[in-house]
Amino acid sequence: MKSLILTLLVVVSFVSFANAQNIGPATPVVNISGGVASPNIGVGYSYIQSEWDIDGAGDVEMEQNQVYAHIGAVFGDESTSNYEVFARIGVADLEDDDDLDFDADEELMFAVGMRNEFFQGQVFGIGGVLQVSYIDSFDDNTTVRLGGTDFDVKTSIESVVDAELAFPVQVKANNALFYFGPVAYISTADIDVKVSNGFVSASDDTDIDENHNLGAYGGLAWRTENMSFELEGKYKSDLSVGGFVSFVF
Repeated sequence: MKSLILTLLVVVSFVSFANAQNIGPATPVVNISGGVASPNIGVGYSYIQSEWDIDGAGDVEMEQNQVYAHIGAVFGDESTSNYEVFARIGVADLEDDDDLDFDADEELMFAVGMRNEFFQGQVFGIGGVLQVSYIDSFDDNTTVRLGGTDFDVKTSIESVVDAELAFPVQVKANNALFYFGPVAYISTADIDVKVSNGFVSASDDTDIDENHNLGAYGGLAWRTENMSFELEGKYKSDLSVGGFVSFVF
C-alpha cells in the first residue's frame, strides 16, 4: 500500500503553490510626494511552470496562473536611496496538462517583500529584492483508476512557503529600465494524501520542494512620473513569465 500511495502522490499532486510572482527591478518608482513616503498600488499576473521533488516519489511538473494586488510604500529622496516595502494578496488556480482532468479551485495567497536600490547612476545600477509568499492550506479531491479499481484521493497541501532573493543589475535608458540577475529561492510545503476505494483506506504525508535553489531572471520596466509597467521572464526549475503595472501617488 505504501508504494501505491507514493504512485498516486506523483500522479495527482499538481498542486497550486504560491511561487514565482513578479520580482521586478531593485529600483522602485520614485517617491513623488516630497514627503516621507508615497503609496504604490498595482496589479500583476504570472504564468508559472515549475518542477518539484516529492520526497521518496520523484519529480512532478506543474503549471499555474496567478493574479494579485500589490500595495506598497515608496521611500527615498535626493539624500537617500530609493526603496519600497510591499504586501500582496491574490489568487492562484491550476490545471494539469497530462489529461488527468485536474482543475484546482482558486486559493488565496499572501506575500510581503522589499526592494532596495544600492546604486543607480545615469546608466548602470544594482540592488536587491526580497519577497516571501505563503498559502495556509490547499485541499483537492479526485478519482484515479488503477488496475480496474477506482480510488478516491484527497490531497492536502499545508504551510506552502516560497522565498526569493534577487540581485539585479540594471541599465537605464530614458524611461526604460532593463534588469537582469541571479535569484536564489526556497520553495517548500507539506503534502498529505488519503486514498480509499470504499473497502480499504490508507494515508501518507511527505515533503515537497521545488527543484534547485538558484535561477536567473530579467525584464523591462517602463517608467513615467507616477506609473511603472513591467514585463519579466524567470527561469528557476522551469520557465515563468509575467506582467505588472503600478501607480504611485
